[in-house]
Amino acid sequence: MTTQVAMISLSATARTSKNKIAHKGGEKVKEVATLMNEAEFRKYLDRQRKAVECMKQLGDKPALMLEKLVARVTATAGDACELNFSASQLAQIFALLD
Repeated sequence: MTTQVAMISLSATARTSKNKIAHKGGEKVKEVATLMNEAEFRKYLDRQRKAVECMKQLGDKPALMLEKLVARVTATAGDACELNFSASQLAQIFALLD
């Protein structure tokens, strides 16, 4: 089960991530971001935890570890299967660096 987060359009013309107008029943609508369910997020978080542990074992400096983790979190940006995170999920991911 996935959680859907409604996004409010501030104008009559909503655009998709590819900057194309989305139509539904003749009505212009904006795409809806879908968050991972808790089980999917736990698996994702575990993979990131393992990656961070590997970075630490390699002796990466904190700034480099942050850069690598940001790259991992944003790797799907712009893809059709783009991952979306809540603020609390992002906090959990970046807390792995502590």
